Amino acid sequence: MMKNFRANRTLSLKLMSAVLLGSSIITFFITSFQLYWDYRLDLKRIDTTLHQVESLYLPGVTQSLWDLNDEHIRINLEGITQLNDVVYAAISHNEETVYRAGQQPVGDQRYIEFDINYFRDGNTYQLGRLEVIASMEGIYQRLKDKILVVFASAFVKTLILTGFMLTLFYNMVARHLIRIASHVTQFEPEKTDTPLHLHRSTQIPDELDFVCEALNSMTDKVREHLQQRNEAEQQLRALNSSLEAEVEKRTQKIKHQQMMIQNSARLSSLGEMAGSIAHEINNPLTIISGYMSMLRKAMHRGELTRQRFDHISERVESTIHRISAIIKGLLHLSRGDGNYEKTAALHNLVPILNDAIAISQEKFRSRGIHFESKLSSRNILAYCYPIEIGQIIVNLLNNAFDAVKDQKIAWIKIELSQESPDQAVFRIFDSGPGIPEDLHSKILEPFFTTKPPGDGTGLGLSISRAIAEKHRGRLFLDTRQKHTCFTLELPASEPKELSPPPPKRPNLENQFMLS
Repeated sequence: MMKNFRANRTLSLKLMSAVLLGSSIITFFITSFQLYWDYRLDLKRIDTTLHQVESLYLPGVTQSLWDLNDEHIRINLEGITQLNDVVYAAISHNEETVYRAGQQPVGDQRYIEFDINYFRDGNTYQLGRLEVIASMEGIYQRLKDKILVVFASAFVKTLILTGFMLTLFYNMVARHLIRIASHVTQFEPEKTDTPLHLHRSTQIPDELDFVCEALNSMTDKVREHLQQRNEAEQQLRALNSSLEAEVEKRTQKIKHQQMMIQNSARLSSLGEMAGSIAHEINNPLTIISGYMSMLRKAMHRGELTRQRFDHISERVESTIHRISAIIKGLLHLSRGDGNYEKTAALHNLVPILNDAIAISQEKFRSRGIHFESKLSSRNILAYCYPIEIGQIIVNLLNNAFDAVKDQKIAWIKIELSQESPDQAVFRIFDSGPGIPEDLHSKILEPFFTTKPPGDGTGLGLSISRAIAEKHRGRLFLDTRQKHTCFTLELPASEPKELSPPPPKRPNLENQFMLS
């Protein structure tokens, strides 16, 4: 770059061009004004010369005409044509030229006429007219000569001045700028460098010295800032290390708190589920206890017949089968019959629904809640983990129970249908008071609940939605329905991606949720 700068001397060329251009423009305008001024002076001089004819030659011409002295007339006319730029003089009488001298010009000209009158004895005698013509060619030629001389001399002066200025500019400015540019190009902030000096003979500081001082000051500041930056980077790295440790510590603390919250929700759910299951099993046990009491009394009284014994035995066995069905459904939803699926597969959703109903139906019956299930087919398939889908259904049924248990008209309805070859749909309706419109967007958010304080954690629906999304399905509040309706959509064919189930085998404590 520096070699190119020395070779091209772009700044010097620009200066030379500027000097030439500026000098040419100034010379042009000054010369043009001077030539125009000379032209006006020449015109004025011609007009003065033409008017001098009247005082210098007109009286002689008049007397010569009166005396009819042709020689004197010729001498006067030739004398007129000897004046500056006058090329033609003529005397005419009655529109006819009588005497003439010189040649009438063809180009531009200046023209003047005088009446020749002779005065004698108080009378005026008209002798004719004197016509004088001056040519402009002389003026034009003088202007051309001046133009050549002026512009030639101006060009020579401009070249000399330009060369002198270029030499002066290079010695006083350009070579020092080259040194400054070389110093800046070779400057490396991380290395110790000597200050910039121009080594000039002048003792009076000027702009170049100010530039050197500014550059030296700048390099000092750059080194200082670079050192500060390095120190700041070291401090930042130390802070990042401590920050990473603090973030890791806080992350572990947050995970621990989240685990405690989830365990709290699970324990709450487990407590409610335990109460529901106790209620579901307590009624059949009461029935069994009553029949056994009847059987014991009949035996003491000797009234126990074979027919009565068979009748009581059948009722007890039926009640035992009912308890067994409840426990079987609970085991299906909690442990998958002891064989939890490691990979998702295509499952029939109807048994999953029946197991969820078996756990919750007695609770509905005890509160007088009308429950209805509607199936579009006995074989509705979905690609899923059955245990997790059962958890969603139980959670939605529990939420519906909480919504309608205090209503005068209380009912819950669940529908299961295969709406397309690629999709199976659960819909859970209830006759509750509904969810306000301003809460629709929040109802599925974590820790948000519409239940009174102490009755819910706000995690049930959010966890259920997470399970549905893991299955590449969707859980949402269907606001198009007249009554409150939560809809669960599941893929009926294998999706492209399906999140794996939890790595540990689930148990009754950590599988059921409560919203």
